[in-house]
Amino acid sequence: MSRDITVTFDDGTTHVYRGAPDDITPEQVSARAAQEFGRAVTALDGGRKAAQKSWQQSALQNVAGGAIRGAGSIGATLLTPWDMIRGNTSSIGNPERRQAMDDALRQLGFDIDSAAYGVGKIGGEIAGTLGVGPALAGAGRAIPALSRVAGPALDALASSGMTAGGLTGKAGMALRTAAAGVSGGAAAGLVNPEDAAVGAGISALIPGGVAAAGKVGSIAARPFRSTEKKAAESLVKALEIDPVTLQQKLRGGAVLVPGSQPSISQILQTPQAGVLERVVSESPGGAQLKELYQAQNAARFGALDRVAPVDPRGFRSAQGDFGEAALAAIRGGDKSARAATRAAYESVPQTDPALYLPDLAGVRDEYFPKGAFGGRASADTAVSVADKIGNVDVPAIKAIRGTDQSLAQAVRKAGGLSLQNNDGLLGELKGLRGDLKSITKKNGGLSPGRMAEKMHEAGFIPDEDASTLLNYLRDESTGSYTGSMFADGTEFAAMRDAAMGGDQAAKRVPIKVTLGEFDALRKSIGNAQRAAQRDPDRATEALALGRMKTSLDERLDEVIRGDGAIDEALPIDWADALTEARNLKRMQVEKYRTGPQATAFRTGSDGMPVVQGGEFASKVWGNRPGIDADITQVRKALDDHPNVLGQFRSMITTEGAGTATQGGNLTGKFVRWVDNALPGLKATFSDAQVTALRNIAADIKRAEVAAASGAARGSPTYQNASNALSLGLLDSPLVNVAANRIPLVNQVSGPLLNMMRESGRNAKARGLAGLLADPNRAASAIGGLLDPRFDLLELQRGLLGVAPVLAAQ
Repeated sequence: MSRDITVTFDDGTTHVYRGAPDDITPEQVSARAAQEFGRAVTALDGGRKAAQKSWQQSALQNVAGGAIRGAGSIGATLLTPWDMIRGNTSSIGNPERRQAMDDALRQLGFDIDSAAYGVGKIGGEIAGTLGVGPALAGAGRAIPALSRVAGPALDALASSGMTAGGLTGKAGMALRTAAAGVSGGAAAGLVNPEDAAVGAGISALIPGGVAAAGKVGSIAARPFRSTEKKAAESLVKALEIDPVTLQQKLRGGAVLVPGSQPSISQILQTPQAGVLERVVSESPGGAQLKELYQAQNAARFGALDRVAPVDPRGFRSAQGDFGEAALAAIRGGDKSARAATRAAYESVPQTDPALYLPDLAGVRDEYFPKGAFGGRASADTAVSVADKIGNVDVPAIKAIRGTDQSLAQAVRKAGGLSLQNNDGLLGELKGLRGDLKSITKKNGGLSPGRMAEKMHEAGFIPDEDASTLLNYLRDESTGSYTGSMFADGTEFAAMRDAAMGGDQAAKRVPIKVTLGEFDALRKSIGNAQRAAQRDPDRATEALALGRMKTSLDERLDEVIRGDGAIDEALPIDWADALTEARNLKRMQVEKYRTGPQATAFRTGSDGMPVVQGGEFASKVWGNRPGIDADITQVRKALDDHPNVLGQFRSMITTEGAGTATQGGNLTGKFVRWVDNALPGLKATFSDAQVTALRNIAADIKRAEVAAASGAARGSPTYQNASNALSLGLLDSPLVNVAANRIPLVNQVSGPLLNMMRESGRNAKARGLAGLLADPNRAASAIGGLLDPRFDLLELQRGLLGVAPVLAAQ
């Protein structure tokens, strides 16, 4: 005899050795478990429980075999009239058929001599002839006097002991027990008179059994639990996986998308699971699996819609809406940015000379060397305007010659020398005598230093030193200097005239322009550049104008940094304002005039925008290299407009939803879409949203792999899965022959057998479908197979439930 031994380890986990030899010792089991699992064994559970389980299984099997035999007895009894018509009086009661059924069931492994077999047989006969009690009651009610006197008894007989005409308590229970015994004895006697007494005894137990069952639990749930256990047994057998391992895998199955509970085949990813699930789902009883697939698809669409709402009108409509909204946001943002830049520029005085212009002529000549003509008109105009506002014409200058005026006369004409503002030379000024005394002034006059500068500029003295001026004045008063010749004989007038320089020719001299002039020139060059860009024949001119604009910007940056000419130094507040303006301009260009958004400002030869509506959307989204960089750039403009960014995301999820089949299912096409669009998805969505999209794809892929693993037909795996829906004896050729061989009877028994098979197979498929569609439920059901305590409970429930269920039929 074999037994099942449960091993408990020191960490609380368990393992079941099934079918262990009865003579194996606890020490041998502990040593083997410790070696296999590397953990210490703390307890063993086996022996009597295993034997009890074996007895339970045998008892249940024999009860089932007896029920089959009881149904066969009814058939044999029904054939008796047919034998009598044929004159076969030796076969009345069909002893040969009864013996043949006994022999067949014995060969199938049933113990037809066991008490359990006898209970099942008599119960089957009673269940098949439950109309006997109502018939007896009907006959009694036909007698008015008896009906008046024995109404409760007839009611109890009609219900086979389930009611007692309103009587309750001990009297009601006694009446119901007696009626059940009479009904059961009569029913069993119709099949085999020798079984009448046993039938009466079994049926008499029914009312009390129903009362006891009602006190300990719900009868209605028992058939379901029994069916689920059978389905779990079939499931384990078909999947060809150790039940402990199977239970662990089912409980570890991850839900990738909220609401999309995976099926067993989607978790296991094995051919056995895939084939079984397909066989069951394609059967009439597999509706729950089909409902699961529909729920999974709906959950995936729901998850996609939560990432960003899917536009029910489709991708083209979403594309057009986003394009229009994005263009409006970009153009509006650019307009506001330009206004802020303009305000910063205009905060600096626009009419004061500020800086020199760069050499635009040199820039033009780089693109249009000497001899080049055509396609350069705007470049020439820009150079001409810059030359006009940035330079001034200086006419020819004739050298000024000296006069015969004396130094003293020149000092008097210049206002004289101040005694108050005397540069520390008061004593020297007061020491002047004669005519020189009159050139000093108590009020007014110039300081000696300032007068020396003027006289030097006029050519009367060789340097600007005040001492030189006073010395020359003294010499002049003593006759040593006559105004035209020094005392040493030098011809001063000639020297003075030479110091004045020769005649100067006319020429153009650079002058500083105002910020207003500078900005007007830059804007005009920019407008000319954009116009040239629209004409392919003016491409070189557009490049030259662009370089001129860059030169102007670099010149302004140079002055702001303080690296310009000495007379280009700007006040600090001017420089700060211009720096802010330059930064605003830079941000405007980077945000609105760089990347895909730059196309929003391009116009055709007709002056209309080149890109409109959905055309702009295609510039921002698509399966192409570099799409992530384009999206990152355009988001600089769209992140300030969350509604527009939301439209962009909805456009993308709507495209993903558009990969669904005509039946509305997301398939591998969506998986490939996510894989191909992943760089753009990462640039568009948050990390959590990208994870949600990838989980949808993973959930679909898992389901499709499972479906593909169940596609093969005709293989041993397919046959094994088909056997999971087998009905055992009901599918056997012996039963088929018995039901279809007898004339006249087969017209009823054949269709009835087919109906029973269809009903049984659908019920079995429903049980399997329920487990295949709910891994958690399946894991719990498998847990019942692994725990011997569930077998004992089932036996107890079956013994309490079988009689009342049969009677209630």
